[in-house]
Amino acid sequence: MTLGVLIEGFLYQLTALTLTQVHVAESAALACGFAVLLWSFIR
Repeated sequence: MTLGVLIEGFLYQLTALTLTQVHVAESAALACGFAVLLWSFIR
């Protein structure tokens, strides 16, 4: 959780994205990560 907030802060500072866009992008990345993890368990 803390690492996610840190990454979100870096993305917000280093890119031209708004905080909302950064949050949405992070949520999408998290969802993809969970999907890959789930898929690896199923196989």
